[in-house]
Amino acid sequence: MIVLHSLVALQLLGLAGYASLRLADALSIGPRAVARLGRALVLLVPLLAALAVIVDGPGPSLAPARVHHAAKAPGEVVLSVATPTTTLLDVQTTPGRIDLAAAVGLSVVGLAVGRAVVEVVRVRRRLAGTLVWRRIGRVELRLAPRGTFAVWWFGRRIVALDRDLVATPDALGLALRHELQHHRAGDPLAAWGLLALRAASVYSPWIEAWARLQEAAEELACDAAVVARPGVSRSAYAYALLDAASRGEPSPLVTGFVPAPGPLLHRRISMLTDPRPSLNHRLPAALLAVALLMGGTAFASGLVVDDARIDDATLEQAARAAQDDAFPISLSAPVAARVRSLAGSERGRAYVRASISRSEATYGVMVDDALAAYGLPPQLAAVPLVESGYDNLPAHRNPVGAAGLWQFMPETARMYGLRVDATVDERLDPARATDAACRLLRDLRARHGDWGLALAAYNQGDQAVITAVAAEGTRDVGALIEAGALNDYAAQVLAAAMVLEQPALLD
Repeated sequence: MIVLHSLVALQLLGLAGYASLRLADALSIGPRAVARLGRALVLLVPLLAALAVIVDGPGPSLAPARVHHAAKAPGEVVLSVATPTTTLLDVQTTPGRIDLAAAVGLSVVGLAVGRAVVEVVRVRRRLAGTLVWRRIGRVELRLAPRGTFAVWWFGRRIVALDRDLVATPDALGLALRHELQHHRAGDPLAAWGLLALRAASVYSPWIEAWARLQEAAEELACDAAVVARPGVSRSAYAYALLDAASRGEPSPLVTGFVPAPGPLLHRRISMLTDPRPSLNHRLPAALLAVALLMGGTAFASGLVVDDARIDDATLEQAARAAQDDAFPISLSAPVAARVRSLAGSERGRAYVRASISRSEATYGVMVDDALAAYGLPPQLAAVPLVESGYDNLPAHRNPVGAAGLWQFMPETARMYGLRVDATVDERLDPARATDAACRLLRDLRARHGDWGLALAAYNQGDQAVITAVAAEGTRDVGALIEAGALNDYAAQVLAAAMVLEQPALLD
């Protein structure tokens, strides 16, 4: 019976797929790589299961299958699923007798379809309880009575935000960044493939475990991508995850800020507090096996990170070249990590190259001239690189409402003479915004007496810096970042200044 053969093959291949994914995760190759491997296997396993049946059964046909049904006299066909050359399923009514194989096959098909339908209806009901809020490009934002999640719904990219978060803009912004990152990575769409695999297996402990591992890898990869973006505090993000753990309800078709099992939540928080990867050297033979399986996928998707090429000597040379008496750079661990993030991966290099290209074509000279006119260090040209990539971004492109080349918040922009209202947003006037940014940076340096602290205040505000210095008893911005008292925004700008001074790092 072709249905039963397929089910057995799927179960065995599901075990092999889970073992491969589990081994890859144990080797600490990174959650993004594990997620990509899992998606590749979601496509590969059904294909191999079909091939196993074809090899052991009738030859394939490219013609579409036909389904007929009727209820006639005993012995006549009740259900037949066939191609022009092959009968896939043929159930007959025979008095006093039941075709057990056909009955089991029909049950398998029914359970598989039923399971998929149940999950789709479940998500549909959940979406029915949400209200459409606004649209950002191809993304539809909704307000949910409980929980924050992302779902791909028949061509629509939906982000549902817990309505309680509207009162806390910072938490709302983090949740929105998280769900948008899921859509960028294609996780909600991939969830449909994973659901199809789980439904087709009816129930397989291996595929269920595979699904949990796949979902965990996607969440960890999403977390890493969000906190790598400029201006995102790891500690604030960790608090948002803890808060989300008490909200919403899990579902195979939704991803994001949904309740996670204790071990996964602990792993996500641990990654935020100690993001350094660890490679298990006890499995060299297994590493070779996984490398053979994943090599093509990893290289094709650009997952190879080569930050090892930036050694300590190179970092020290870049720091010396970028600093001067007016703008000292302390090569702390956060700064070194950010340099490696910007220049040690293809993704980081692409971002910096694109930013430099836009700077040269648009606002670079204007920014340099304005800094010089205010007597500010030229290294501060790294601020708009970190903030916007030298792209004059409108407010709707930022979930917290910042806008322009310098990503001014409305209140700060108004304090420095920019008009921001329903009709005019002078944050998008590059010249006026640049002049305001220079005055703001000058004032922050005067208040805090240190460029590292001034940069931190540019991102987090004066009070956050004052509180951090008082709590930790140090004015060393690197130490404050490592202690978690400040986010690593200042390290991002210092690292960008080093990369701008040493463009050879991008080669």
